[in-house]
Amino acid sequence: MEETIWYQGRAAGQVRAEADGLYWALVARCECPERGVMRLYGADGFRSEPFGVLAPEDGVLTLRRSLSRHAVPALPARWLIGREAEGFRPWAGSVEGQQIPDGMICPGGEPDAVLLAVPAEAEPVPLAEYASVMEPKRIGGRNCLVLELRGGLPVLPETDEGEELPDQPADSTSSTGQWSDPNIS
Repeated sequence: MEETIWYQGRAAGQVRAEADGLYWALVARCECPERGVMRLYGADGFRSEPFGVLAPEDGVLTLRRSLSRHAVPALPARWLIGREAEGFRPWAGSVEGQQIPDGMICPGGEPDAVLLAVPAEAEPVPLAEYASVMEPKRIGGRNCLVLELRGGLPVLPETDEGEELPDQPADSTSSTGQWSDPNIS
């Protein structure tokens, strides 16, 4: 099986995985999109798991690895490269039928909850109908909008009367008009 490796929503290389007895023989090769350590991630459902660090080889980033088929019975649906930032890992998938090619995901506070970060500069902004309840945040040097998902569905705050908030126009800034950045005080 040969699949595309994605980096921030664009094709960056290929990964080949073949059954080899009790193991998967995994070979990933892709362009070096930016300086620094890059990791290969597999995204499936609302999870993103690291598969290893890519190393420069003949002008491209490469990873060769054997994986136990017992530990990894099925390979992920999508392959991505990138870095973890503030607990968020690169992720691509679908939420409510909308494709998110360039997201980031991290575990939420409850067992079936995750935080999904989408790029705020994307055109159109993924899940824009939820922008009024998304938190603007700077993650790994990128402006993002963060939405909590529980069971794969967006979590909406309730009003004082127990009703959900109505849809509001998208706004990519916080109430102060600035991106929230924990490094700025």
